[in-house]
Amino acid sequence: MSSNRMRGYYSGRYIDNNIASAQIELRQHIFRRLGCAAWLGAGSVFPTIKEFDVAKILPNYGLGLRFEIKHNMNARVDFGFGKETCGFVFGSSAAF
Repeated sequence: MSSNRMRGYYSGRYIDNNIASAQIELRQHIFRRLGCAAWLGAGSVFPTIKEFDVAKILPNYGLGLRFEIKHNMNARVDFGFGKETCGFVFGSSAAF
């Protein structure tokens, strides 16, 4: 799972042929170039659709800070939580 999906689980922890994930994220401007984000999501990996198991869906939620480097370009630091795990994600990306 990438750094944009399932933040809180380290990249490469869960690998298989298929992935299903959903996430809702709220972004809020705080002051000048500073903003924040909060999200809630869930996801799972599985070899084939027949082997998809609802009981293996993992939760994910967290908070993050955003700093606008230039128009439509943000630096971010996120702290995500998952089932029995947590972690930071640092990155930069274009805002949508």
